[in-house]
Amino acid sequence: MLLWYVLSILPFYESRYVVPLIVVQGGGIIDVVLVSLLNSFVFFLVLLFLDYFHKFFIRFDWYRKAFDFFECRIMKNKKYIDRYGYIGLTLFVFLPIPVTGVYSASILSWILKLDRNKSYLSILLGVLAINTLLYLSLKGFIILMVQR
Repeated sequence: MLLWYVLSILPFYESRYVVPLIVVQGGGIIDVVLVSLLNSFVFFLVLLFLDYFHKFFIRFDWYRKAFDFFECRIMKNKKYIDRYGYIGLTLFVFLPIPVTGVYSASILSWILKLDRNKSYLSILLGVLAINTLLYLSLKGFIILMVQR
């Protein structure tokens, strides 16, 4: 169970990839909600880093290249925010594709200078929605397979 919480805050893993573990290991919807909440708190860690440490690290070539690469990938999804506002940020997190998790949404929010409270709520809703949908889908699939 501790593994679920650790994995849910790691970049490139996050909570949407923890939900199948929760289902397989017999966890419930409460576990999904807790993992989702923990994953959403990454928003504050990312903003803390960007606000206070980004200026220092941007001087290093390796960091600047990595940040520029990641920024280009994230900005391709800016259209969701331009078109739908904060609901677009929720949809961005809800999409079950790579580079659309809490880390990316937090960086996008920071780059676009969006309101932090609204951004956090949007990200939280997206995380809760995708994880709940994934959990219910996997549980339903398992029930169907057992009945066969």
